[in-house]
Amino acid sequence: MNLSHLTLALDTTVTKRLDPLVPMDFLGLAERLGAKLWRTVRPVEQASLAAALEAVIGVDWRTDGGVGKELDDAARELARIAEESPAIVTAELERAVGGIASATRASLGRAVGEQLGAMSRQHAATLEHLATSQGSFVTNAARQRIDDASDAARRIVARGIEQGLDNATIAGRLKDALEEYTLGRSEVYYDQLAATFTARARSFATLATMQDMGVRAYRWTASMDSRCCQVCRFLHGQTARVSSGIERMRQVESMGDPEAVRDLLPWPRIGTAKPGDMRYQVGGGSMSSVRADSKYLYYEVRGERRLMARVDVAGEGDQRGRYANKLSQGELERAGLMVPPCHGRCRCRLEIAE
Repeated sequence: MNLSHLTLALDTTVTKRLDPLVPMDFLGLAERLGAKLWRTVRPVEQASLAAALEAVIGVDWRTDGGVGKELDDAARELARIAEESPAIVTAELERAVGGIASATRASLGRAVGEQLGAMSRQHAATLEHLATSQGSFVTNAARQRIDDASDAARRIVARGIEQGLDNATIAGRLKDALEEYTLGRSEVYYDQLAATFTARARSFATLATMQDMGVRAYRWTASMDSRCCQVCRFLHGQTARVSSGIERMRQVESMGDPEAVRDLLPWPRIGTAKPGDMRYQVGGGSMSSVRADSKYLYYEVRGERRLMARVDVAGEGDQRGRYANKLSQGELERAGLMVPPCHGRCRCRLEIAE
């Protein structure tokens, strides 16, 4: 990986110098990467879908014999997506991560008037792991889509037989369902994967550069426009230690289990408190201090909801909003909530605080 290369090339014919710290350039990087991932993976998914359809088209579903076997054959063909796609995605992300990191480092250096050299080998290894670890997420997501497609196929066949539909009608519904659960959902998934990966690579490259520059603290900066969510508004302006962010990324580097990574870097959400509902946690305590029916921000660890803050006044436009029962800076750091992104297509970035 060449981390001194400042240009991110996502196409063999189109190469443009983009700055990950500029909002529109950042979105452009993510969109290009998503399109490249989908173009690269799509032939595999199309081939698997075609083989799966071949296994179920022309079957006489109104007879008992072979129905289960044909559906199982189709599921096995779809399973090739989970077997082949992760390696393809990992290779593309490995090609992209160096450019994202180098461009981020160069941009931050220009902002403070410093000429920065290449990243350390340790930082480069962590960035490379961000790419390779995505294979586990791709495998899990593909398997979930395949399981959903198989369940849907069985429901369609059972319902079609029960309703007395002819084979052509059942086959048409199967084709529509399998296309939706594979190709239909894949493109959206790879777009979100690219946005998340680009944001995470940018965040770590920013933290690594700050550490090399001797920066001690950073500030979370949200877009603060009409598309900015309540979670990003709450985090806007919050500060954290650079060493804490680096340590969190090192922990992620050592994890191969997607569920463990989700616990280390959880994505907060907004919810509504229910009367008498005590499942939620405020740090280590109960959520009894949050009024029923009030809005609150929360994150999950091993399936357990934990409170970030109560929303007293929702923010709009360039207004942050007002929050109570808030986690402290240290609690936000320990929960892994101070490293963007905090949701799909999150545009938040990190800036030097001190």
